Parts: sequence; structure tokens; C-alpha cells
Amino acid sequence: MNQIDPTVPQGTRVMTEIPVSDLDLYIHTPPETEVLSQIREGMRVVDVNGEELGKVESVQFGDPEAASVSPIVLHDRIGLLAAVFGGPEPHVADPFFSHLLRVGFVKIDGRGWIDTDYYVTADMVKSVSGNTVMLKLPKDRVITEP
Repeated sequence: MNQIDPTVPQGTRVMTEIPVSDLDLYIHTPPETEVLSQIREGMRVVDVNGEELGKVESVQFGDPEAASVSPIVLHDRIGLLAAVFGGPEPHVADPFFSHLLRVGFVKIDGRGWIDTDYYVTADMVKSVSGNTVMLKLPKDRVITEP
């Protein structure tokens, strides 16, 4: 007799379904992916002091293995204005450009006609609740477009 299941003869291989939770295993989802997946276009973004930065324009998930192209290389290929304002997101200089591509980011459309657009990474987000994204830091410490 089998010690695990006395109805099965000794030496018989038995396939048993065991819930993953019972094995204390889980599929690892990077925290930044979990945070970014909760954020949607149009959500309001406020800093740690409650000051509104604007609304989420887009969410870009990171690619840890991304081969980034330096804005300097883009400048040589497509010109300065196109590289800064018309080239691929994010519209920031290195080292921020490469970092944001690798870890992912949220682009925030700043308030007003003449506004500043912002970029935040998942580790800058304190919470996502309802239609609001709250940051861990003040507005003046957030990455901005030039």
C-alpha cells in the first residue's frame, strides 16, 4: 500500500493536482508592472503634497533588455527638434531616456495651455485609487520634458 494514498498499490505513480497556493509558490510579477497596469489614460496625477500635475497621457511598460538609442544619436539621424519633440517617447535627455525605456513610465500631460509634461516611474507612485494617481515625491522632483 502507498503511504500517501492507501488505495493505490505501492510503486504506482500517481499524478495529483496540488493548488499552487499549497506549494507556497506564485508567479512573480515585477512590482513596476503591477503598478503601471493599474494606471489608465486620463487619470488625475497629484504629488505628495496634493498638487495636481495633470492627467495621464500614456503608460509605457519597460523593457529591461531594451537597446536604447541616445538622444544624441537621434539628433544626428533626425535633427534636434525632431529628436526632442517628435522622436520616440520619452522626450528627455539621457540618462533619463534610457532609464525610462528600461523601467517603464507614465507620461503626464501638464495642466494649462503652456504646460510642462512629466514622466514618472512606478517606484515614484505611492498609490492608485479611483481616478487618481498619487506620487511619493513633490512636483519639483519629477522628470520633466525640456
